Amino acid sequence: MKHILILLVAVICFSCSSDDDGNGNQRFHPPTWIQGTWIQAGSQDLNGVKFTTDDFCVLEAGLESCYKSIIEQSELDVYVEDEEITDTDYEFEINYYGEPGVERELEFHFRLKSDNEIVEIENGLETNTYTKQ
Repeated sequence: MKHILILLVAVICFSCSSDDDGNGNQRFHPPTWIQGTWIQAGSQDLNGVKFTTDDFCVLEAGLESCYKSIIEQSELDVYVEDEEITDTDYEFEINYYGEPGVERELEFHFRLKSDNEIVEIENGLETNTYTKQ
């Protein structure tokens, strides 16, 4: 979740209007097995993640922040890169390229544990568990 917080701060600081010139991949392609809303285990505030056919959203304290709209509204060049999909894993990077010194790279990796449970993987370790709603 710390990656998500860092990304949200970066977006708030650098978002304004869209200037999409069509270069690079700015779309998500979540596999069908991960599509839906997932709530973090033990979360009192219903924190979690949501995947649609073409978007990745973060849920925090009842607020939903979706990266598709973040990408479309950002003044920076924001791309979805290194997207890897298998029957049990979904990995991707969100990269921000802007003025010198304004570059961010966030890596996400989710693994299917069961039909109703996924885990977030960071540095090869399972860090957060999510239950499908």
